Order: sequence, then structure tokens, then C-alpha cells
Amino acid sequence: MDRAEKLFSGAALLLVEDEVEAREMLGRMLSLNYPEAKIYQTDDGAAGLEMYRQFRPEVVITDLNMPHMNGIAMAREIKEIDRDATIVAVTAHSETSYLLNAIEIGIDHYLLKPVNYPELFRIMERVGEKIKLRRMEQLMMHQAQHDTLTDLPNRKLFMDFLTLELAQARRNRKSLAVLFLDLDHFKQINDTLGHAAGDELLQAVARRLKGCVRESDTVARIGGDEFNVLMPDLSQTDDVGVVVHKIMGVFEAPFRLEGVEVKATTSVGVSMYPEDGDSTEELLKKADAAMYAAKQHDGSSYLFYNDEINARTANRQSLLRSLRVAAHNGELELLYQPLYSLGSRCICGAEALLRWRHPQQGVLLPAQFLTVAEETGAIIPIGAWVISRACAQARRWQELGLDLKLTVNLTSRELQQPDLPETVLRELSDNGLSPWSLELDVPERALMDGGSLGQKNMHRLTERGVAFAVDDFGTGASSLQRIRRLPVAKLKIDRSFISNTIIEPEALDVVTAVVCMSHSMRLRVSAVGVESPEQLTLMENRGCDEVQGDLIGKPLAAAEFERLVVSA
Repeated sequence: MDRAEKLFSGAALLLVEDEVEAREMLGRMLSLNYPEAKIYQTDDGAAGLEMYRQFRPEVVITDLNMPHMNGIAMAREIKEIDRDATIVAVTAHSETSYLLNAIEIGIDHYLLKPVNYPELFRIMERVGEKIKLRRMEQLMMHQAQHDTLTDLPNRKLFMDFLTLELAQARRNRKSLAVLFLDLDHFKQINDTLGHAAGDELLQAVARRLKGCVRESDTVARIGGDEFNVLMPDLSQTDDVGVVVHKIMGVFEAPFRLEGVEVKATTSVGVSMYPEDGDSTEELLKKADAAMYAAKQHDGSSYLFYNDEINARTANRQSLLRSLRVAAHNGELELLYQPLYSLGSRCICGAEALLRWRHPQQGVLLPAQFLTVAEETGAIIPIGAWVISRACAQARRWQELGLDLKLTVNLTSRELQQPDLPETVLRELSDNGLSPWSLELDVPERALMDGGSLGQKNMHRLTERGVAFAVDDFGTGASSLQRIRRLPVAKLKIDRSFISNTIIEPEALDVVTAVVCMSHSMRLRVSAVGVESPEQLTLMENRGCDEVQGDLIGKPLAAAEFERLVVSA
């Protein structure tokens, strides 16, 4: 394909000429020179205008003197549709009036009959270069305003649309809705099936969403696994409910990703104008808050913004502000709960448990603030503080001659931090501790969410002598076979099983099975939540290696813990 052909490859040309022979000759010459172009032909201006509206050709080549509608009138109408339209006039008229009319309405080139074809093709080459440049500009503009993966509008374009529609809604006293969607457990799909499958899911979701909304609605991907939907010109709130139900419905059928059928769900938050706000930022913020509240219902649900969500959002933001300065203000502290070895029948270690002495709310347990900390990233500096403080305490116990292993809990987000191994090893080195003196507890859920980076961190630290334990075992979806592939030294059976062992034989059967299988894999087993002598006896009879719970000792301040160990 030569340069001329490339310029018009895939382009549409419109030829308007009332003389049959002239039209056929022009059409034949254009087809020979630009075989990759689509050439439309007609014999008068009115038909030419209709064909322009229908096909939007890149170039219009037209005679000027024609019946019904002449070329000048047609060109003027075309320029009204698109002021950048490229028009080449081919005419026998050389009068000044024709030329001035052509210049006035913006005809790009003027060629006299009989047609000098080398000159026409030189003109077409210049036109082709102009079209190429325009296509590049359009492509760059499209890419700047659209998500490259799904081709949906991006956040910037969505905000532009929202601003325009909000102004329109104010003028016309109409309602509009903003929907905020977040896919449930998307990271787990990404980590399990790979990023190609994750991308495939996002593309499939985009197609399904576009197919279920109204023609006037806008679907946008604003980043990651988050989508927005703008619903303008609403007469009644019920219209939103219909579309939301359709959105939830498109997730009922499984998605086929990399040859595997996968069930995916979404959480949706909805805010309304004018009820929930009068600005783009406020509507988006409240839709996001409603989505977050919907996600707390284990996903696959939707919520309209309301006063209760408003109160929860305000409390959450206040909590986060206080949490960010809690360590600096000396409000965080560690308590230590004894770990009891059933083999040596003595306290063999302690689990460091975080507490927050909130200046207004009193002592807060991790369950009351860790979710916010993990979601916002505040857990990273807090986690570093915990590791540092725990290692300093372990050094003191070592100086006192206490041979104890100290356990520190990690969240899923901490496990995925690239610098986790360096942070842990630095604190061990700075405090003169051997790696065996520290054990890191990872919740079972983190094994599903942690991805390859989390596993790499576990392997790097294990190679240096730091042990890992799986916390809350039995509450998640992992299996012993999966754990077998990870550098894990101990399983901690969740307290929910231990508390039910006296009254539910099935719970005791689970404990027995976990102990047997763990020992066959050379893993130690710890029972968490032992609160009665009967439970202690059962755990000992079932072969547990360690126990932990209020029967052995409640979480204590460091000095109280030391007195307990010395007196035991």
C-alpha cells in the first residue's frame, strides 16, 4: 500500500456531481487511486446533504452548479453540521462570485473543469495529511477522556457530564441520580486467576452495565474496580430503583474468564439531586458513602444515601482523623496475653494486642478501628509502631532472663507492603533479637487476599528465621492444602470452635481433624479462646500444642505480664 492509499485507508469520500460521465470518471479515478476508501456518489446537493448526515465522510468532492440544491448551498449546510468538514469544489465556473462564495462558507479547495487529475491528487494528498492529523488529535482527545481498558468515559469526562447535567437539572427543576459501584472481592479474582482475567472481568462488566441503563445515562469507569453511573432527567425516584435492580441483575449470570466461570457481585451506593446535595463533589461523596455502607452487608447489595449513613460517615471520618495522630499523641498501647505450652506446661510466649485509649471514647478494641485503618492505609504507620514497640518489649524480657516468643498480628494490607521484610528485620537487629523470638500472625483471609507479594514477604522472612502463624483458622475459605504451600509454622484455631466444643460435638470433631492434619504436615496447633478447665482438658486430650484465653490469662500491661510469668 503506497502513501496515498494509506492516507485514505478506511476513509469515506462523498462525490456529488450531476453530470453522469463526469461523476463516473471521477469515481473511477478516485477508486483506482484510493482502493481502501469507501466512495459514496450522488447527483444533486439535497441527496448529497442527506448522505453526509448518514455517513459523515472525511472528504466531500462536489460540483457547484446542480439542480434542486447547488454545491454552494449544500456546502453551507454541511459546514453548519461540522465546521471542520473538508470540501473540495470541482466546477466549470471560474467567476469571481463563485470563488468568493466558496471562500465565504469555508470550501477548502477549488478545482476547475476539465479536471486535472494530477492536481486533484496533489490536493487530495494535502487533504489526507490534514485528515491524518485530525484523526490523531481526535484519538488523543478520546484517550484523554476515556478509560483505555473498557473505552468507557473516565473520571474527568464523567465529572464534565455531571457538571453539565446538574446545571440542566437546576434549570428544569428535575432530579438526577449518581450511582457508585464497586466490585466485591475483585482483588481475590485478580490474585487467583491473574490480571488478564481481572481485565477481562472489567471489560465484561462494562458491556453489561452499558446494556442495562437508559440511553440517556452515562456509565464511567473511574479507576480500579469502581464504576459510576449518571442518571439525568428523572421524573421520579422509582426510575432509579428500576435501573439499580437491572444492574444487580446483570451480575446474576457468571462471567467466563480465561475459560473459567466466575461469580462476581457488586455493591452500589446511590445519591440523589436535589435531596442529597447540590454539587458534583457532594453527590459523588455521598454515593461513595452509601456504597461503602452497602459493602458492609457482605456485598451484592445497594443502598440509597440516608441520615444514618451520613452519621456513620461523619463518625468514620472523625475516627480516621484521630487515628492518624493516635501514635504521636501516645494514645496507642500494647497489652500482652499469655501463650501456654501444653507440652512444657508453662507460659511460652505472649501475643501483643493493640488498644487505643481514645481521648473521648475511652479504650477501643481493634475491631472498632482496624477496618478503617486498613482501608485508608493508616494501618501502615500503626503497624510499624506495633512491631517497633513489641520488639523493644521483647528485648526487655530478654534482659530480664525471660525466654519468651512474642507474637504480633499483621493485617492483609501490611502483609502486602513491599518493605515489610526490611521493617521487621531492622527492628529485630536494632533490638538485638534473634528472628526466632518473633512470630507473625496472619489472618486466614489474608492468605486469600495477600497475592504474590504477600507470599514473597512470607518466604523472605521465613528464610531469615521469622515464623508465621495462621490466625482465625476455620473462618475463611482457605484450606490446609493451600496452607501447605506457604511457609506457615502454626495454625491458631478460631475461638468460635473452641467456645462450642462443650455443647457441639461437631465443633470438637473439627478441632480433632485440624490437629491431626496439621501435625501430619508438621504444623503446631494453638487453641484460641480457652476460658474453662473443661475446654483446656479437651484441647490437651485432642493434642493441641498451645492454648490461649482468659483461663490462662487476660491481656495485661507489660509489667503485670512480667509478674505473672515470674510467679507462674
